[in-house]
Amino acid sequence: MQPYRFRTLSAIILLSIVGQISFADQQNNDSDNNVKNAKSTKSAKNVKATSDDKHLSATEYTLPTIVINYANHLNNDQNKTRNNSNASSAPISVSLMPNYANQSIDRTIKQNAWVNINDNDSVANPSFYLKGQRASVLLNGIPLNQFNSQAQNISLIPQDSIESIAIDPTASSVLYGGMGLGGTINIEQKFMAHDKYTIGLSGGYPFGAGINVFINQLLDNEKTWSLQLANNSQSIDGYRNYSRNNSNNAYIALMHQTNTQKFSLNFSDSYQYLHFSGALNQQQSDDNPWQATSSKEKYINHTINTQLNFEQALDKQWQFALKSQYQQQWANAIFANSNYSSKQGSSLFYLRPSIIFDNNFIKNTFGTEFNYQTFRQSFTTNNATQTNIALFNQSDFTLNKSWQSGIGGRFEHSYTTGDFNSSNNSGSQVINIGAGDIYLQYNWSKSFNTRVSASYAYQLPFIDQSNLTPGTTTSFGLNPQTAWIYQLDNTYKNDKLTLKNSTYWMLINNQIDYDPSYPVSGSQFPGANINLPPTQTIGNLFALDYAWLPSLSLGGSFAFNLNIFRSGTFTTLDENQDPIYVPISNNQVPGQPPFTAEIHSHWQFNDKLSFWLQEQYYSASYAYGDYTNTLAKQSGYFLTNLGAKYQLDHWQFNFNIYNLFNKFYYSYVSTYNLKDLSYYPADGIVAMLNIQYQF
Repeated sequence: MQPYRFRTLSAIILLSIVGQISFADQQNNDSDNNVKNAKSTKSAKNVKATSDDKHLSATEYTLPTIVINYANHLNNDQNKTRNNSNASSAPISVSLMPNYANQSIDRTIKQNAWVNINDNDSVANPSFYLKGQRASVLLNGIPLNQFNSQAQNISLIPQDSIESIAIDPTASSVLYGGMGLGGTINIEQKFMAHDKYTIGLSGGYPFGAGINVFINQLLDNEKTWSLQLANNSQSIDGYRNYSRNNSNNAYIALMHQTNTQKFSLNFSDSYQYLHFSGALNQQQSDDNPWQATSSKEKYINHTINTQLNFEQALDKQWQFALKSQYQQQWANAIFANSNYSSKQGSSLFYLRPSIIFDNNFIKNTFGTEFNYQTFRQSFTTNNATQTNIALFNQSDFTLNKSWQSGIGGRFEHSYTTGDFNSSNNSGSQVINIGAGDIYLQYNWSKSFNTRVSASYAYQLPFIDQSNLTPGTTTSFGLNPQTAWIYQLDNTYKNDKLTLKNSTYWMLINNQIDYDPSYPVSGSQFPGANINLPPTQTIGNLFALDYAWLPSLSLGGSFAFNLNIFRSGTFTTLDENQDPIYVPISNNQVPGQPPFTAEIHSHWQFNDKLSFWLQEQYYSASYAYGDYTNTLAKQSGYFLTNLGAKYQLDHWQFNFNIYNLFNKFYYSYVSTYNLKDLSYYPADGIVAMLNIQYQF
C-alpha cells in the first residue's frame, strides 16, 4: 500500500543483499477501453438550501464523527441548487472538532477507518491511501504535491481556515488524472464573513510545545473580501521512538465570495525539521521492544506554495472555473555517514481551466489540465522535467426524480526526460493514457439511493522514482498503473441516521509498489519502485453516524480491503546462486492491513463543554517486501483516543489524548533480504493541551 518510500535508516541500507531478487513479468494486461467512475462534486460556502429537495450542508459533529457531506456548487443570485448527482453521491466528510490550530490535519483525517496513512517516521509528510491505493489530496479541488512521491504536505493549511474534509472513495481519474485511482480527500477552505483574531499556546506529553496565531480581517463593508493570516510553530518529541518534529508554517490568503463569484489566493511557507528513529532487529525487538534505537538520520524540508482558485457564474446555467498552483520544494537528507546524505529540489506549475454547464437535465464539466515540474537529486538525478497535458469531460444526467446517470472521459499525455548521475546518461519516457467512467443511480427516496458504476482509472509513475534513495534511479521505466473498478454504493440519510456503504472489485495491472529488498545494480542501496504482477482488490467500506439524543451521537466506520496477486512468481537465488521460483498467486500484497475499524461517541453536555471518545483497530499485515508471505506478520492493535473542549467567554480549552492506554505497536515493519525483519516502534501515549484566546 505504501510505494514511493524514502528510506533513511542506516541499519537497513548498510546491510548487504543475499541473492538476486526479481519479479517474473507475467502481466496479463486488460483491455485499454477507458471506463471509469468519478464525480464532479464541488463545494461553495455560504450557499443556502431553499427547499427540502435542495442540497444540505454538512453537519458539524465532534471529531471523528463522519457524516454525509451534501455538497453545494456555485449558483446564481437566487442560490438555485439541483437535486441530482451531487447530493445523491455525497462523499463521507470528517468534521474538524475539537478544532484547534496546532492539531495535525493528518491526525484528523486518520480518525476515519477508510483512510490509511503511512506511519513510518522515516517520511517527512504522510501519504494517504483509500482502498489500498494512493489517494489524491486536494485543497479547493487543487492537487497538493501529488506529482512526486514526497507525499502530500498538508501542514501548509491552518485548521481555522478549513471548512470541511470530504473523503470520496470513488476513482477520480477523469477529473484528477494520475492520482485519482484510489479516490480523493478534498479539503475545502472557509470564507469567514466576520473578523476573528486568535492566539493560542499548546503543551504536550511526553514533550511538545507550540504557538498559533490566526487573523481573519474583513476588507469591505459588504463582507465579501477578507484577508487571512496564520502562523503555527510546533515542536514534538517522541520518547519511545526518538523522533522529533519541529515545524513552522506561515500562511496568507486573500478571499472574495459573492453569490456569483468565488476567489481565493493562498500563499504558504512551510519548514520542517525531522529527526528519525532507528530500527530494531529481531533480537532487539525480543529483548526490549518498547525502546527504539537512537539514530542520526535527519530530514529538512522547506516548501513554498501559491494557489489561485477562481469561480465565476456567467449566467444561470454557465460557470467558469480556474485553478492554478506553483510550488517550490527544497529538501536535505542527512545521514550519520555523510557519503549517504543527499539534497533534493523540485518545482511544480499547475493550471486547470474548466467550463461547467448546469440545467435541470445535465451538468457537464469540460476542462483541461497542464502541469510542468522539475526535479533534481544530488545522488541520482542531475535534472529531470515532466510535462503533462490532459483533456477531460464529465457529464451527469438527471433522467427523472428516480433515475440518474453519468459518463466521463479523459486523455492525458505525459513526457518525462532527465540526466542520471549514477549512469552518466539520459533517459526519457512518453505516456499516452486515458480514463473513463459510467454509472447509473436509482433514488429510492429522498433519503436512500443506490449507485452502480464501472471505471477505468490510472496512476502515473512519479518523476522522482528514487524517493531520495541514493543510486536507485537509472531510468524512467515504470509503467503506469491501471485498474478496472466495479463499485456498488448505497447511501441513506434522515434526521438522525447517516449511512454509507461501498462494495468494490478492482482488477489492477502494473501496481506500483516500493520493494525494500530489490537489488540495484552498481549500488549498495537496495530498494526500488517496481511494477507488480497483476493484482486484484476486493473490499467493502462502511460508515454511519447516529444522533441518539440531541446531546449524544454514536458512530463508526470500517474498511475491508483484500489486495492479492492474480498471478506471477517471485524469483530469488539460493546459497548456491541457483534460482528459486516462488508462486505468489493469491498471496496478499504486503504492507496493507486488510481490515481497519473505529467506533466513536460524542457528548455535548452543554453549550460550553463537550467530550469525544474513540476506539480504533488495525488488523495484522505482512511486512513490506514480504511478497512470498512467509515471514512473521506485523501484529494488529487497538488504540483508544479521547478529547474534551471547553469554551469560557473568549477562552477555549482543547485537551486530547491519543493512545490513551500507551499501547505498544509497530508503525512499520519491513524486510530488506527476505529473511530478517526491521521493526519501527510507534510512539506511545501523546497528550496535547491547547489554550486559545479570541479577541
